[in-house]
Amino acid sequence: MGMRDVAKVKAILCIPESEILMSVIAVGKSAQPYMNRPRKSVSEVLSFL
Repeated sequence: MGMRDVAKVKAILCIPESEILMSVIAVGKSAQPYMNRPRKSVSEVLSFL
């Protein structure tokens, strides 16, 4: 997920300084639409021998 500002995350979530932040899991929905790439057809990626 990239680098996080640990002090800012702790302040926003009211996590005491005595606690160690090990991981951050992002949840929610993107504000921007996701750009789907067209899928390849089965015949382009599969072959029978």
